[in-house]
Amino acid sequence: MDEIQRLRARIDGIDQEIALLLKSRNEDARLLGRIKRIRGMPLQDPKRERTILDRMISSSASKPKTRLRAGGFLDSKGYGSS
Repeated sequence: MDEIQRLRARIDGIDQEIALLLKSRNEDARLLGRIKRIRGMPLQDPKRERTILDRMISSSASKPKTRLRAGGFLDSKGYGSS
């Protein structure tokens, strides 16, 4: 297997892991929503959402060419990378 195929296979594996993590996160978020409804709590928490976003942006800042913004991953010029 040449280097390109090896890297693509590795990226494919990472993509699978991301998909599983997102599925798990979605399931937990839905359960959280049900609990909040039962308890009469607001479903959205803007302060918590901001904290999560800030943490994600901060953790992605270690790589100057790849930044995370609310709209998704952007390259250093602000364009979506592929």
